[in-house]
Amino acid sequence: MSTLSVWRVIGDWADGRVGMARGHVVSCEAAGDVRVVTFAKGTIARERLVARDEVARRIVYSLIGDTVRPEHDNIAMQIVPDGAGSCRFIWLRDVLPDELAEPLHAAMQEAAPIIKRTLEGVYLRSNLVALQEVRPPSSRRGMYAEVRHKSTVADIEFGMATKRPRNAAQTRADILAAARRRFATEGYEGTTLRAVAADVGVDAALVICYFGSKKDLFATAVEFMIELPDLSGVDPDDFAGMLLPRYFAVWEENHTFFALLRAAMTSKTAAETLCQARANHVAPKLIASTPDHHQQRIALTDAFIIGLATTRSVLANPPIANLSRDELSRWAAPVIRQLLVGPAPS
Repeated sequence: MSTLSVWRVIGDWADGRVGMARGHVVSCEAAGDVRVVTFAKGTIARERLVARDEVARRIVYSLIGDTVRPEHDNIAMQIVPDGAGSCRFIWLRDVLPDELAEPLHAAMQEAAPIIKRTLEGVYLRSNLVALQEVRPPSSRRGMYAEVRHKSTVADIEFGMATKRPRNAAQTRADILAAARRRFATEGYEGTTLRAVAADVGVDAALVICYFGSKKDLFATAVEFMIELPDLSGVDPDDFAGMLLPRYFAVWEENHTFFALLRAAMTSKTAAETLCQARANHVAPKLIASTPDHHQQRIALTDAFIIGLATTRSVLANPPIANLSRDELSRWAAPVIRQLLVGPAPS
């Protein structure tokens, strides 16, 4: 079955529910971006269209009421090619409250073989895809079903046997780790949700379910803290020795900061996030050490430190990148002292 043939059924907003699960769904009445679906068991679902992408073969909609009224619901169905004459049907759902996850997952599980049989009945002589549904742990609020395995009408291999366990917390952590790597190497503009999802082995719609937009994913992925020491009463000659080891740990060991620093070179969003991190974690610690012109001294110190980090870790300029931490500290110490406590220019 071609991708387009399946999409004509799945992507039909007005009649797709009946077309994909004939008998399981008895009617579908659409008025603009809202449709009312009646199931054979008597339940009714009022659904709102969120997005329909002809190029990506993806339709996204939400359950908004009638028999069940979730606090939040997001459903994505997508058809993707999977070799000659075959395709994959990816079905994702994210719902709140958690108590609805189990019954709605059961409904997906019940509908999966019906969708398969319905499509086989419509396209009797086409190559088909068999359904594989993956049930996540009960603590997860999302459901995931994927049409993955090829079959033919003569050799149908439907089953729930092959399962891919999925843990919500681990999946979220994997997505964040992949995002940090991508942002660090590709920058903000060059990173796509599809690429991050591919690195983890999930659909891009699942990344959206967890994090929303790319901007939201970036803001979450680059969250970091730097714990600077209290410089009150410290000899200014010791400032660099107390500050730079903390900065080195962030520059050279924290992929989150590296991703943020690299992305800030080209992205306004990343630059704003970096400035906010500075305001939250750096300025409050340095202000106690400055005798006057507090904002200017802290901002200039930040500019010097970020310049060192960029030159050493992003540009990898050999004269600086090849210095040991001790050597760089000795070169930087007089500058940091001057910026924080030295005489202000007249």
